[in-house]
This record gives sequence, C-alpha cells and structure tokens, in this order.
Amino acid sequence: MYKIIYKNILFSFLLAALIISALFIFNITAKSIFTTAESNSKVKYYFVDNFSCITEIESAKEFKNSVKEDQQVEITYELSYEPYENLFVDKIGINSSHDEVDAYIARFRAEAKKYYTKQNDLFLRSTEIDKTSNEFELTVSGYSPYIQVVCPDASTYIDNEDTLVNRLVENVSITSICVATSVDFESLSTVSNFAPDYQMSEALSDIGIANNNFTGKKVKVGIMEARGIVNSYDHSELKDVNIFTNGYGEFKTSVHALNVTRILCGSNGVANGIDAAYVYYSPNSSSFISAMNWFLDNGCCLVNASLGFEDFGGNYHFSSAFIDYNVRFNFITFVSSAGNTGNNANHFVTPPATGYNVICVGNTNSRSEVVITSSYGDGVDMNQLKPTLSAPGGNLIIGGENIGGGTSYSAPIVTGVIARLMQQRAELKSRPDLVGAILVASASNAANQNDEWDTYAGAGIVNYAKAQSAINNTADIYCKDSSVGNFRQSLQFRAPAGKYKITAYWLSNTLTKNASSPIIFKIHTNYDLILQDNFNHNLKTSETLNNIEFLVYNNSYERFLCAKVKQVEAKKTTEIDFGAVAWCCV
Repeated sequence: MYKIIYKNILFSFLLAALIISALFIFNITAKSIFTTAESNSKVKYYFVDNFSCITEIESAKEFKNSVKEDQQVEITYELSYEPYENLFVDKIGINSSHDEVDAYIARFRAEAKKYYTKQNDLFLRSTEIDKTSNEFELTVSGYSPYIQVVCPDASTYIDNEDTLVNRLVENVSITSICVATSVDFESLSTVSNFAPDYQMSEALSDIGIANNNFTGKKVKVGIMEARGIVNSYDHSELKDVNIFTNGYGEFKTSVHALNVTRILCGSNGVANGIDAAYVYYSPNSSSFISAMNWFLDNGCCLVNASLGFEDFGGNYHFSSAFIDYNVRFNFITFVSSAGNTGNNANHFVTPPATGYNVICVGNTNSRSEVVITSSYGDGVDMNQLKPTLSAPGGNLIIGGENIGGGTSYSAPIVTGVIARLMQQRAELKSRPDLVGAILVASASNAANQNDEWDTYAGAGIVNYAKAQSAINNTADIYCKDSSVGNFRQSLQFRAPAGKYKITAYWLSNTLTKNASSPIIFKIHTNYDLILQDNFNHNLKTSETLNNIEFLVYNNSYERFLCAKVKQVEAKKTTEIDFGAVAWCCV
C-alpha cells in the first residue's frame, strides 16, 4: 500500500515537473517569437517627433509608445543576395558612341530588372506578407535588394507587426529591417538667403561655361522634388524642354521644382539641351524606391535630388544605403544638395547626401565664399569627405528674377555640368566613379581655401572648363582580389612646371550579402594615393580613410609624374572595386 502511495506521489511530482518544464519552454518560445525584434540587432527603429527631429529608438516597445496614431510607418527590408553585376561585368569602352552606351545600359537594366524582380518575389513568397493587402502599401525595387512596406498609421503597423517584423528577424534572406515614421521632405526642403545677389550668367562664367558646344544632348536626367512637379508650359524658359512627371501621392506644381529645373536645363540654365527631364514628386522618405524604379525604367543616367533630412544630418539612413547601391550597380550618377544647416549646431550634411557614392554639393556666393548656411561634415566618424564640392547657389537671379538661394540651387548646377560632360564623353553615362574623379580633380579653390580639401567647400567649386580638360586625364581602378600592398593603378603623365590636382575616387560596395549588421555605413576598401617622379621617388601621399583621395602638388620643373593607387587593407566585400584616377593642371 505504501508503495502504491509512493508511486502516486512520485508520478504527481514528475507530471508537475513536466508541466512546469513545458510552460517554461513555451514561455521562452513565445518570447522568442514575439520579442525577437526587441533585442535583434537586425532591426533599427527611427522616430520623427513634432519638431521633425529624427532619433533612433532602442526597442519595438519604445517605438510603439512614441509613434502617434496618425503617423505613417515605413518598414524597409534590405535583402542579402548577390548583386546582379557579378553575372554581367564587362564594361563600356572609352570611345563608345552614345548609341552603343545607351544600348548597353538598356540591355543591362532589362536583365537586372528580371533578376531583382525574381529574387525579391522569392523572398515575399517565403513570408506571410500579403502583396495584395489593402491595409498597407508594398513597394518593391526593380533594381536592388530592397522592399518597403508603408502602413498608413500606427494602428495598422501594430496590427501587422508580427507579420512584418517579428516573424522575419531570423529570416536569413534579410540583412536588415528599418522601421521608421515617414519623413516629410516638403517641410524640410528649404532655401537660404544669406548671400548677395548672384546673376546666373555671372555664375555660369565663374564655373567656366562660356559657350554651348555641349548642352547635355543625348542625356536623360531624373529630378527628385520634395514640393511638387513642374511642366514645360509652366515657364517660358522650359518651353523647349521635354518634361515628364510622376510622383508619390497627389501631384501639385511647385516653385521649388520650377527653379531647380530652370537652373539645370532651362534656356538660361546650365545644360539647356538635355533629351528629357523626368521630374518625380517625392514628398517623403517613402518615395525613394518608386522614384528610382521610374528613373531607371526610363533610361536616366543622372539624378538631381535637391532635398534631404534636415534634422538627421550626419547620419546614414536607409535612403543613403539605397542610393549607394543603385549608383554602384545600376549605372547612375546621383547628385544631392548638402543641406542648409551650416549655421546650426547640427551642421552636418543630410541624407541622402551622406551616401558614400553620392556627389554632395555645398553652396557658394558671388565672391566664391561658402554661404554660412551650407551644411558640412559627416557627423559621426563615417570616414567621409562631405560636401564633395560646391557650386554657386547664393541668391541666384535667373531671367531677371531673384529666386533665392541654398544648396537646392547649387546641386542642379553641378548636375548640369555633369550632363554636359556626359554628352562630350558618352562612357561617363555608365561611370559615376569617373564622373566623381573628374569633378574633384578639376574643382577651383573657394575663397580662403588652401591647396587641400576644405571642410566647408569640399574639393572646391565646380569648374566645367577645367573638367573638360580633366576628362582626358584619367585611368581606371579595377580590383577583384584582397592582396594588400599592391598598386591598383598607375597613371603617368608629362607635367610641365606648375600646380596639379590629382584624385582617386572609388565607389563603396555593399554589405547586403553575408552581413551581420543592419543598415549602417557602407564599407569601402582603403586605398592610398601616391604621387611619384619617374625615379619612383615619393613626392606626396594622400592617406585618408574615405573613398576619395586628393592632393595638390607644385611641380617645379617639367618631368614625368606618376599617380599610383595602393591597396592598404583587404577588401571587405566580394564585389569588384571600381574607381578612377584623374589629374588636372590648376
């Protein structure tokens, strides 16, 4: 009898232990399912407050407590598969015609779109995300491993959080997930009037544009605009410009879009002969993927973005990462305004200009001075040189009208210069790295700028006349392996006595494949630029940690000089490093 009682008691204890263990395991499992996003470093949360300030939130709980009911929420997925280029690496020749370049780019993009569309669709099929849902809006990149879901309000996000975030944090196909309240670009895209009047004709003369030998013909330009769109019939200066419009949400015309387009390609503008301008209304951060899809679908090889996250200066945002990827892998040069916070405590360059592959433009006045409001610096230590260069943009007067000023108006001047250079050398339509090298090497010193990189002006003020010279003084950087200490390019040239600017400029690659970290700074290989004489004696060296090297050298007598690019660390990605070396006589 005692044995029976003992067995019953033992059985009860064992049963209780099993139940407790089961509950404990279930609790851990439930916790892993529903709170993984809380602790997983793959997810980043950003919140925009009532003052348009963007801050990173530590956890999902804190994010949900911060977001207001009527705020739109974006979930952006960065996926981890191979870029298409690894399957298609042949490049365009230096003497290729516009028809050959255009055909090559069109063929590449058509194949790339098939590839990315298939890969992104495979990912969506592996999830519970309903592509036909009426609760949220799904935007899929046709040319990169990015997908975005936009919830119209906080409650929609919270209702779908498990499907859109929590159940995906362990998905091996995802590099990172960015959850953020949408940024309203319209209220942040401002101009500054801290400058004397500057006639457009004088500005063009100052940057070396004296004739219309090249006007941007055979070039299609995309224009991202935060305040609205513009049509060719909106101003007499645009009547001969082929303008196409698209956008996010309800369209409206905009004075800002009008003036940016007039500066870039109007009859009194920089490149008044471009084939077409594709103006996309981008009122918020949810518009980047759809805008880039449209630009690439329509054959644009150059984009101007006079907008930015004014209160998120010095940060690397989803938009920065997304643009970096497209510049690197889709044959497109991207120009962005630096921002107008230079006289604020947060004076740093604003996203998307914080992209490593973005040509970031500061603002100068009629005295070649950097305007006090022009944003500068990279904020945290991101190993960047920002702005890339500067251009006239202080209180411009065009067609007899004072349109104000700011980096919004400096950017299209640089974009127009690039369009002219692309007409002159068709290969540039496929080489954003070469474009960057030419612009940096040919920039003129701003007021009070020594022969070195300037904190406020970057490489200096854009100079079209000198760029036309530098366009022929280039060599390519092409690196597939990680052997440290090797020279990746040697550009030798005969140099009469005088002053020379030499630059190396290479594109940052991507961390989307096999990455363990979320959307952060894109990683680029560290190269140094070394100038030698014909006896291999080192004359000067540039040893920064960013993806631009820049030096100026006073050559005392005629001789051969050689610019060499040396790899000083192993490559951090499997993708090929593409870049260029350029020199210009000052």
